[in-house]
Amino acid sequence: MSLDDGHYKKVLDNLYDGIYLLNEDRKIIYWNKGAETHTGYPGFDVIDMPCHQVLRHVDDKGISLCNDACPVSQTICDNKLREVEVYLRHKEGHRIPVSMRIAPIKDSNNQVVVAVEICGEGSPKFTLQQKLKEMKDLALLDPLSELGNRRFLEMSIKGKLEELKRYKWPFVHNPTKLTSESHLS
Repeated sequence: MSLDDGHYKKVLDNLYDGIYLLNEDRKIIYWNKGAETHTGYPGFDVIDMPCHQVLRHVDDKGISLCNDACPVSQTICDNKLREVEVYLRHKEGHRIPVSMRIAPIKDSNNQVVVAVEICGEGSPKFTLQQKLKEMKDLALLDPLSELGNRRFLEMSIKGKLEELKRYKWPFVHNPTKLTSESHLS
């Protein structure tokens, strides 16, 4: 038994991950239900639109990837698989961290004609960074006042003492010395 294109579409439509296909001009030519769920955009709103007008991918510093740093363009040009951690824009305007995998799709002449993007919401890298920040806050901040606790104070003092030693700065500031020198000037 062979599967025709309708069966493949049904399979892709029912996957949880967002899957969309982009042509060489980076226009969206397929958009599954997972992409609709993750982004809030129904397929009929995005088909034939350039992906940069819809998703506006940015890196963790907020720098747009839609022009020179576009991973889809790079995949179409060099025929290499890519996996990147990015943020995409939800229809409601907020950013969503995603782990994006991009693969080239070739025609019978071995030319890349389409790129497939698979996006899984909740990038593992982003989740790990968030958990690390939470753990740091738990270890260094008082939960009630959200002020630095004893461990925070000890680390801060140790860091300042190391800085004084490294730059050979005096530990105690003598205000009378500065006052008498400033009167001489």
